[in-house]
Amino acid sequence: MTPTIGRVEAVHPEVARALRARSGMERLRLAHETWELVRDRLAAYLRPDIRAGPARRSSATWPAGCWMTQAELLRYLVDVLEALGAEYMIGGSQAAMYYGEPRLTRDVDVIVALQLEHLPALLRRFPADEFYVDEGSARDAVRTSGQFNIIHPGSGLKIDVYVNPDTPYDRARLARRQKLPLLPGVDAYFARPEDVILYKLLYSCQVESASHLRDVLGILRVSRPELDERYVTEWSDRLGLRALWEQIRKQAE
Repeated sequence: MTPTIGRVEAVHPEVARALRARSGMERLRLAHETWELVRDRLAAYLRPDIRAGPARRSSATWPAGCWMTQAELLRYLVDVLEALGAEYMIGGSQAAMYYGEPRLTRDVDVIVALQLEHLPALLRRFPADEFYVDEGSARDAVRTSGQFNIIHPGSGLKIDVYVNPDTPYDRARLARRQKLPLLPGVDAYFARPEDVILYKLLYSCQVESASHLRDVLGILRVSRPELDERYVTEWSDRLGLRALWEQIRKQAE
């Protein structure tokens, strides 16, 4: 039985209107720039000996002691996955901010149709002197359609790699991915907003966190005119999320 949820704090309607006038790329850039500002201010407070702002890169990617931006990490990740030839899509909070309300996060979620034969090439692009990734965890995730992390210690940024499960819904959502502008001159595959909503509803049932429902409300208030709500309703029925979906949709009105 789905519990009744309380009022979820979300983007103010007037702010939502202003965000609606911006592109998804601009909303994502706003979130990234806000994160960099907060991170620099926090570092200056905790470690005044560290110069604020991103350090210069001294290698083809980034040494472990260098601070990189979320935009740089996303672009690098997309380049790696495109070269790998594996189907992927950006999901989670990054996609939620693209379609909805910018907020602070250090995570980059990507869903990938990853196979064991992809792993050697993938791991070579995230070398141990620059990133942390546990090969055993990555192999287990591929075998079980699970999840593993790629961490850039110098920046505190983290990629959560979700191996796409072989279920009717997960096959359908990957097939629906769409290529959108990530940065000027750079496109990337994103999960569609309806599927971001559905997975956020799933996560909110598994983990007690208001952030998932706030992300859903943000998408509804900013991108509702473009949403296929019938699709969300149909799949929420099949996934056992209908009552939760109706509650959160009513709050967005």
